[in-house]
Amino acid sequence: MGSFDVSPKTHALLREPGPEIADGLRLEPGSPVDPSRALAQHRAYAQALTDLGLQVMCLPRLTG
Repeated sequence: MGSFDVSPKTHALLREPGPEIADGLRLEPGSPVDPSRALAQHRAYAQALTDLGLQVMCLPRLTG
C-alpha cells in the first residue's frame, strides 16, 4: 500500500476569484454564481486558514 504525507501544513497559496467565475462550471446547470458572494467566501476561507496558523499568500485575480 502506498504512503501519503500527513505532516502539518504551514502555507497556503490562493488566487482571488474574478467576476469571470460566474461563467465557469456549476454543480447545477442554471444556478447562477454570484461573483461578490464567491469573493466573500474566498476571503472567509483565507481568514480561516490564517486563523489555523497557516501563512496565506493570495495571488491577484486572473483577467480574461
